[in-house]
Amino acid sequence: MSKRHTYCLYFLVLLMAGCAGSRQTVHPLAGNWDYTLDTPQGVYTGVLTFTESEEGLAGTIDMADSPIGSEVVVDELVFDSETMQVTYSFDSGEFGMMSVTLTLDGDNLDGLMTVHQFGIDVPLAAQRQVEDEQ
Repeated sequence: MSKRHTYCLYFLVLLMAGCAGSRQTVHPLAGNWDYTLDTPQGVYTGVLTFTESEEGLAGTIDMADSPIGSEVVVDELVFDSETMQVTYSFDSGEFGMMSVTLTLDGDNLDGLMTVHQFGIDVPLAAQRQVEDEQ
């Protein structure tokens, strides 16, 4: 092998090592999650979206098929990496404040949503959406 080929090979190895070392880890919640909310009025579905930026973790809820019928930004979003629990709250408008506590287990979230106005807890489950690789 010529010196030129050897230098090119070293360069490629160093470049690949540098890229691997600088890879940022993705937050375990980051992504879209299909959720099911089992209420006394029926089952509602939608999408939870969690994103991570320099400002921290953020979340939105697409509640298109619920009586609220809109996208809501969550407040007080906290993820505990030791217990794998995520908590957040949001103002649903007509139904008042809601609080959610979920536990992350792989690609699943399970827990409860508390509807403070009625003093009830309803089961909430979500599954991570699979991204199409192209």
